[in-house]
Amino acid sequence: MIRIELTEEEAERLHIALQNYIGELGQQISATDLMAFREELKATRDLLRKIDRALAAVPAA
Repeated sequence: MIRIELTEEEAERLHIALQNYIGELGQQISATDLMAFREELKATRDLLRKIDRALAAVPAA
């Protein structure tokens, strides 16, 4: 397992970046006709959501 230490500001900025990119992935998913590519995008979105949830679950120092 890899561990990363972030300041509160870094964690907040990472959360915002993840939310923005997850939103963009949603748009790409809906605009993609190729099923295999769509599934890859969905897997990426789901993984980033999992990372974002883990980030949100860490209590602030």
